[in-house]
Amino acid sequence: MDVILNQTIAKVGHAGDVVRVSDGYARNFLIPRGLAQPATRGTRKAHEGLVKALDKKSSEIQLKAEELKSKLDGQVLTMEGRCAKNSTKLFGTITTTQIAEAIKERFHVEVDKRVIGLIHPLKSVGSHPVVLHLHRNVDANMTVEIIPVEA
Repeated sequence: MDVILNQTIAKVGHAGDVVRVSDGYARNFLIPRGLAQPATRGTRKAHEGLVKALDKKSSEIQLKAEELKSKLDGQVLTMEGRCAKNSTKLFGTITTTQIAEAIKERFHVEVDKRVIGLIHPLKSVGSHPVVLHLHRNVDANMTVEIIPVEA
């Protein structure tokens, strides 16, 4: 079944994309939760008009995202994590909220925690690659390096 996504869904597509998904996934999950709508002839036509209007606005947002990418792409963000002596496992975790605060503090740039692409919180000492999804077409790659602080 073809659906038009209302929101970005990981491993499916971005908001506004027309994607083909299984019938059950569309009827039982995406449509009831308002994450997508069926791609009928009428909704496709309305979607095309909406896409044209959003493209104009999106180009301005994309320029800002490109500027932000130039500041953050390839940077290494060093954070401290508490761990036991002779261990690499952290007592707590490093979450997207903490990473966003550290980016704001170090680079003086406001980044929303929702654009930080972490599947699971960081739980160990070392270097961890992190992707920032700044815009539909703009991603910045950073490295978060966690150094141990003994408790």
